[in-house]
Amino acid sequence: MWRMCLTAVAAFFLGAPFWTPPTLTLNASAAAVMIDLLNMCANLAGYLANHTTGWLRSPGLGDGACLLFLASCYMLGGVVMSFVKNPGGTAVPLAPPQSQAS
Repeated sequence: MWRMCLTAVAAFFLGAPFWTPPTLTLNASAAAVMIDLLNMCANLAGYLANHTTGWLRSPGLGDGACLLFLASCYMLGGVVMSFVKNPGGTAVPLAPPQSQAS
């Protein structure tokens, strides 16, 4: 049960640190490309997770080992994201500011 809780915590709390760095560190067009690349990687991970779970279960490992593996993959992603630096320190606006008419 604790393995399922660990996997759920990792899955729900990794979203914000994973999706925000492109908009903080890149301009608008590069951020759009990076978000698409992250989406593609997430889709690939969703595809591979099913096959990896089946591969882990084939020698007789149980659900607990599979959930522990998936939770460790989430944690590895969090460690990788912790090394991303924000050079400017502030968020980059995605749209140019609206000028006020006189």
